Amino acid sequence: LRAQHLAPSLFAYVALASFTEHVAIERGSVSAELAAAAVAATRSPVAAAGDAADRLRRVVAAQDASLQTFLAFAPKKTLQLYTKHAALPCVHDALALRTGLLEGTADAPPSHDAWFSLQTCRVDSLQGIMDDLQQSVRADALASQKAGLWRLLTLGAPLLAVLVVSAYLGLDVLASLLTYQERVSERIKRLKSREKKYRSMLLAWAPLRAYLQSVETDDEA
Repeated sequence: LRAQHLAPSLFAYVALASFTEHVAIERGSVSAELAAAAVAATRSPVAAAGDAADRLRRVVAAQDASLQTFLAFAPKKTLQLYTKHAALPCVHDALALRTGLLEGTADAPPSHDAWFSLQTCRVDSLQGIMDDLQQSVRADALASQKAGLWRLLTLGAPLLAVLVVSAYLGLDVLASLLTYQERVSERIKRLKSREKKYRSMLLAWAPLRAYLQSVETDDEA
């Protein structure tokens, strides 16, 4: 499943971005030193001197750390692209010039333009690998979303069915309660109507009873 490759691809992309960034730092820092040396017309000693060499070594160490992480997590396709990148002539020449600067083995320091051109070729090639890996990460993320949605539908369908049945039963019970309440209300209305009728009859019966009693008394006299 492509979704399973999402996390490794993300790790590889971040490591490759860090590696490319440090390559660009190497290009800029050494280019500045070479340009300054050219302006001052000081092309010796050949080895990078003092602080410049230390900065370059630190950048190279950071590149190596990022590269190891990238190689550990990169998918197979991306590793194949990096193998092609490492075989480029400009990459070989750039690394050879860097080794010469650090070790002082070059006959003469490279020109600013030559160094910048080789390192730019290197950075552009790495950027192409990053673009390809970014597309893979996006595809993996989309596959992960689809897989998550499918799992949600698969697991949620029974729950949805239970909710629908529960809602139906709940509505049925509510309808029964409303019907019962209407019947009770109707019975209460009937009882009140009968009570009112009986009360009227009692009120009418009291004077009639008194009249009958008075008639019986007159007859006895």
